[in-house]
Amino acid sequence: MKVDKENVRTVFNNNITRKNTSDISSQKLSANPMQMNKKGKELFLYYKDGSLEGIGFITTKPGYGFNKAADISLFICVGPDLETIKGIEVLDHTETPGLGGRMTEDEFKRQFIGKKLKPRLSLVRGRESVGPNEVHAITGASYTSKGIEKIINESMGTFWQEMGEER
Repeated sequence: MKVDKENVRTVFNNNITRKNTSDISSQKLSANPMQMNKKGKELFLYYKDGSLEGIGFITTKPGYGFNKAADISLFICVGPDLETIKGIEVLDHTETPGLGGRMTEDEFKRQFIGKKLKPRLSLVRGRESVGPNEVHAITGASYTSKGIEKIINESMGTFWQEMGEER
């Protein structure tokens, strides 16, 4: 599929706003979300028809599979409730191709959509069905799966803390 880069830029410029966590007061992002402060994580706020639909941020942590010395970078997007995953995207990794590298496959990433992050997200093995805060781990990549679970949970803990939310 060929992507029109100019169209992507237009959609991004019309629908995405960049802020810092410290620029936003939480209270589930209701009233006035803007308070200026210089520190905090860079956020990408997605608006559709004038309504806030998602808040995304990039997080980078050490890898857990084949190459523990290299980082895994994820883009995590949550809904305005700050508890529901809208999606994840793997931006960078050096995990083993065909094993941990399968974290980039759409089938794996799609299962995060709509999952609850509280009390915590869990990656599970050996079950047909999963709960509201569980996704299936990558078969043959236990360390990578646990790593992704840890990255998401730790990053969300920091995110909630920066947003003034209780975990």
